[in-house]
Amino acid sequence: MSPKDLGSDNAARNDAFVWTWHAASKVTITAIGSFLVVWWWLAVVLQFRFLRSDVAQYWEESLAWRTPFNPDHVPGYPLLIALLRFLTAEQLEPISLFWSLTSCAHIAGALAVYSIVTSRSNQQQIGFLSSTLFVLWPLVGTTYVVFPLSESIALALIAWGVALLLAERFNIAAIPLGLATLIHKGTWIFVILLLLAGIVTHRHRFPWTALLIASCPLGLLWMAGMIVNGHGPFWLLSVSLPIQFATKSSLPVLDGLLGTILKGGMANLAKSLVLWAHVALLVTLCVALFRSRDPAMKWYGLAIVGGLLFLFCGLNQNIIWAAIRYSKIAALPLGFYLGTQPRVAAALAQHPWVIAPLVVVLVASQFAYCWYMADVFFAPK
Repeated sequence: MSPKDLGSDNAARNDAFVWTWHAASKVTITAIGSFLVVWWWLAVVLQFRFLRSDVAQYWEESLAWRTPFNPDHVPGYPLLIALLRFLTAEQLEPISLFWSLTSCAHIAGALAVYSIVTSRSNQQQIGFLSSTLFVLWPLVGTTYVVFPLSESIALALIAWGVALLLAERFNIAAIPLGLATLIHKGTWIFVILLLLAGIVTHRHRFPWTALLIASCPLGLLWMAGMIVNGHGPFWLLSVSLPIQFATKSSLPVLDGLLGTILKGGMANLAKSLVLWAHVALLVTLCVALFRSRDPAMKWYGLAIVGGLLFLFCGLNQNIIWAAIRYSKIAALPLGFYLGTQPRVAAALAQHPWVIAPLVVVLVASQFAYCWYMADVFFAPK
């Protein structure tokens, strides 16, 4: 039996990856720079008020941290806010607590994406391109870090879970994956598919203890809600299913994708173009990954693509934009694919400056969406 049959080839590839100060600082500076630029635009130029919508609800839930049993939200993010408020002796403004968490998650997620793609492709240029795409994914890459929704923390945990799965540290990988399920419900489908991908890739070598570890955080919350608060067995789904997945039109399926077009209007047309562009990218990645000769890259990449397609196809027209908020994690499977294209790596190696126009366009997309958010979506009515 060869080492490859034992699966050690995949682990060795990740173990061979060594962080350098230059690489870590480059990725970190990119993430910090994107945060500061978008923060300046949204906070200083557009005078955006941040404690509203979901962010305001997170804050209220952090104040009621002793009863973390809201059927609408899982309590991980509010509990982190409550912990940070305690550690800082309540000396920081609420929004500063949020930014402390989301900015750190922004950096951590970018570092995870870089390490994963670089270790699989052996191309630092592809790794840096992928981390840049994660940080500045069109419209939402940094916008929802500065407007501090929970997705940035959830996706950082998912990314590090993937990194550890690829390194075949299954039980340790289950820790960030399990914690992610307490940050946002949208992570559930990714965690399920990633664990299934681990089982498919490694078959009898995948430890069942990893499944137990990953299910513990959410399982304990689920049981506590029934025992302490007297909720029914489906209490964590009681709000999500009717509000997020129930169709809001006569369409039996694809209400989010098709219903948005049918609503009419320029805003819905533009929204539909963004949605369908993402779906087209995901379907293309799905086909490309099926052809991959690396089983780990194939199945973990498909797990991420499958999770995103589930959100795009399942969420209704009122909630469909949540799929876009998660779409920056597509930088990982996209990096897997680009790592198999020698011409892309060669072009980036010979002409590293070509990434600059891409960065300008991506930053401009953050600015445009921030403007829409501040002056249109949240405009006083």
